[in-house]
Amino acid sequence: MKQCGRKKWMFLVIASLVLVCVLIGKAVKVNQTYPQAKEKHISMGKEGKLTSQTVMTVKKVSWITNKEFVKKYGENGEVSKRQPAKILYAEVEIKNQSKKTAKVDLSELYFEKFGYNNGLAMESVLQQGGVMGMQLKPGQSKKTVLIYSIYQMQFSKKQWQKAEESGYLVKDRYPLKRCWKLDEK
Repeated sequence: MKQCGRKKWMFLVIASLVLVCVLIGKAVKVNQTYPQAKEKHISMGKEGKLTSQTVMTVKKVSWITNKEFVKKYGENGEVSKRQPAKILYAEVEIKNQSKKTAKVDLSELYFEKFGYNNGLAMESVLQQGGVMGMQLKPGQSKKTVLIYSIYQMQFSKKQWQKAEESGYLVKDRYPLKRCWKLDEK
């Protein structure tokens, strides 16, 4: 009787080890097939490839509190007085470097900071007469302001105090993550 229980236990241990080895092998295969994305950092004021036809330059960055935003523009679905927040204004210039008309979707750009990321504050952009996309003729460039909101509850106290110091506007994640720096360092 004891022999039968011991055999079952040994079988379960061996089967579990085989299963673990198979799972580890699959994870290694996935990591070899899809390696970690490479990052390209573009300094503030420098051009970086946005699409196959266009480049983008971050010209100016400024921050305001949610209270300042509400006082100036009123509340919307993204910004209110209830939750401590900071609003990022990033003035960018987009230039078409091709010989064809280029379409640019600005909603694909997101703000990243401390591993946290947030998409464009679309309602705030539209409320202030901004655009979510644009069409550029060959050689044409346009400036626009991108608006992002971040909330205190998403960060530690120490991170929140440094929220305005740096960060990135990011386009794509894989295979090349393009990051426009939001500070002049």
